[in-house]
Amino acid sequence: MRPAFDLEKMSAALASAALDSSRWVEAMETVATSTGSFGAAMFPVVGPLPFVPASRSLERSFEAYIDAGWIHRDERYRGADKLIHNGIYTDFDFMSEQEMKKHPYYQEFLAPLRLQGFAGIKIGSGKNVYCISIQRSFEQGLFSSTELRSLQRLSSVLDSVAATAEALAFARGEAALSSFDIASTAALLLDRKGDVVRLNVAAEKLTVSDLQIVNRKLVSWDREANRRLDDAIKQLIWTRRATSVRPIIFPRVGRSPIVIYGVRTADLTDTPFSRFNAILVLADPDSRPRPAAETLQAVFGLTPAEARLADGLVSGGDLNSEAERLKLSRETVRNQLKSIFAKTGTHRQSDLVAMLSRLLSGK
Repeated sequence: MRPAFDLEKMSAALASAALDSSRWVEAMETVATSTGSFGAAMFPVVGPLPFVPASRSLERSFEAYIDAGWIHRDERYRGADKLIHNGIYTDFDFMSEQEMKKHPYYQEFLAPLRLQGFAGIKIGSGKNVYCISIQRSFEQGLFSSTELRSLQRLSSVLDSVAATAEALAFARGEAALSSFDIASTAALLLDRKGDVVRLNVAAEKLTVSDLQIVNRKLVSWDREANRRLDDAIKQLIWTRRATSVRPIIFPRVGRSPIVIYGVRTADLTDTPFSRFNAILVLADPDSRPRPAAETLQAVFGLTPAEARLADGLVSGGDLNSEAERLKLSRETVRNQLKSIFAKTGTHRQSDLVAMLSRLLSGK
């Protein structure tokens, strides 16, 4: 007989992740271990995404989920109504055991991974509802009715966690847009569908003639430019390792073309409840102000010291000269650079400088 679930421990881990988006994976680990399960992950109920918080034990299965296309054939979305109504559901809420024995999702995807027992917990409300998917192995078995009632009680107290995460993510997005305004740089925030959900004052001034926002999409009079932008946004949102994409040129009549750069930053997009899944930066060659360090802080979550170092590197400095300029030891500067790599999703100094130069200065 398994011990009772530690609901307080799970609730605390999820609340901590709501405040600090870097802790969502840790929260999933806590949920998995606290329920005696193989792993846990969080999926949006409104539709799939290629990157979600998941315990490390699910890495192999999640790769198969994406690479083999099961993300678009996930049978468990059939139970979404049950989840929203009851706060919890299992496979048996929408499919019989006999059906599962014949269904490809269970026999071709889950069975080879030796995964069986499943319970989904609702977290969130309104249009921003997620499912904490808890997966057990063949050996761990199914969830008992007592365990499911316990998880249902957990679901009933998680709305505040979702509300906190959503509010903080929205505030970070607003701060990023404001920082781009400080640098006189046009920027737009996109949701998972590639729709424009927020834009700053500088972007409003640019989207009036040759490029406009129509039906929440940024469009040009040039159809080929629209196609390239649409492809770039899809790549940015749906490619797990993509943090930026090739710039897109939007032509203008009688003026230099607008150069559009797309980026996905962990600080804005890695919380499950963020409305923002990508940023578009519109660089106007006729007006190319230098970005402020505050912009780097807001967009990538850099500390003031990290932003000063990044700004110096973009300006042509190297680690030695920057250490001297900032009056820091070389070891301190190297540690700051490692942190900048992690926050921007880059791995080499040349990649970092190229991305920041393109995205933030329009050069």
